[in-house]
Amino acid sequence: MPKEATRVDVDELVSRLVARPARDDTDSRILAAAGEVLMGEGLAGLEVDEVAARSGIGRSTVYRRFGDRNGLIAAALAHEVRRLFSVLADAVADERSNEDQVVAAFCAGLRLAEATGLTSLVRTDPHLLRLLTVDAEPVVAAARDQLTLLALAQDPGRDAVVAARSAELLVRLAISFVVTPGSVLDVSGPGCEAAVRRHIAPLITA
Repeated sequence: MPKEATRVDVDELVSRLVARPARDDTDSRILAAAGEVLMGEGLAGLEVDEVAARSGIGRSTVYRRFGDRNGLIAAALAHEVRRLFSVLADAVADERSNEDQVVAAFCAGLRLAEATGLTSLVRTDPHLLRLLTVDAEPVVAAARDQLTLLALAQDPGRDAVVAARSAELLVRLAISFVVTPGSVLDVSGPGCEAAVRRHIAPLITA
């Protein structure tokens, strides 16, 4: 059987991002293994057989749970994005001011992307690069909505429209740093907080 062409179903990815996950241990094991393969080998290397072997779950079960290879790809990407948002939520949990939340979330997100290899993967995987550039509109919208919910949970009195606009700016700026290497702003090093507080936070919190 010929290998199924690699394709990111953006609609399915977004639907998985916005839906409340209702996973059991089997799904969690499959998605954890898929995340490992994704980060190590990119989308083209994310094969059902490899995920089944790493998770210890039969390939028929993987197909039954996620439909096909591209369904598994969408689920794995959504799982990794949810993990990113979990880190962001933890980063801003103890921050009270809007500026402190922006600084903490922005730097935590960029550092996680770098530490997990997501930054280098995005820059070298044509499918992921397209997903964060010319096909990015629905992904940006989903990320914006998640960040807006996080912001409103931290401060219920915040203007929802302003929060959404600020969230979209954060998302688009973060994507630009992930996609494009090289910057005079030290956002990938120990100077991230100082750079974001001076140059980026004023744009978001004005």
